Amino acid sequence: MRTLVDLALAPEHRCGYGALYGGLNQGRSEGKHQMVPGWPYSVVAALESGRTSWTAVLDAVRLEPGADVAAVTSVQLREVIERLMDAGYDAPRIAHLLDGLPVQVLGRLRSDA
Repeated sequence: MRTLVDLALAPEHRCGYGALYGGLNQGRSEGKHQMVPGWPYSVVAALESGRTSWTAVLDAVRLEPGADVAAVTSVQLREVIERLMDAGYDAPRIAHLLDGLPVQVLGRLRSDA
């Protein structure tokens, strides 16, 4: 095993991440909940289907104090989608290659094609 997460996924240790780290921290805290200040972020992540908890973080934006969270999120999602669609993918070909999978391909067609 290379990481603690790999250990938690092994059949003989299938207990979840929380239990794994909770066991490692046993006896290290003094019964106090310690607050660690930090900045709030808006994170866009792609989730895998099935019984896995793996994600791929696509974007993260630090939220300024007093920020309009809905406005920040809508701008962030628009930018992520535009980056993905403007990456030069051939949307019709990808749709053809992924036929039969539970996915929807969204793309722009070139006007000069």
